[in-house]
Amino acid sequence: MYYSDAIKLRKKLQLDFDEPFMYLLKNYGSCLFYRGRFEESVETLHEARNIAEMLGEKRPCTANVYYALARTFRSWKPDSQEAANYAKAAVEMKDLLDSLYVKNIHF
Repeated sequence: MYYSDAIKLRKKLQLDFDEPFMYLLKNYGSCLFYRGRFEESVETLHEARNIAEMLGEKRPCTANVYYALARTFRSWKPDSQEAANYAKAAVEMKDLLDSLYVKNIHF
């Protein structure tokens, strides 16, 4: 899979953990979600979230990472506190999200 190869190469080369890498991790986490590999998706999305928190300011990608985490937890563990927490965080950044995503967020 191209995403996993790109992630491995980027880590091997010890490149900066920046916004493009956060997008790469978010996209790979979403692919894993759609394949039903929820645990791996969460691990990957947590890496993206860590970069988002390291970068500080709220960005569209940060909001998308929280949305992806909320969606993944809602499918994997629907009654978990994590699903609600990430949905709440995504809603708090709703101005940065695509309006389609905002409509699909459930607490």
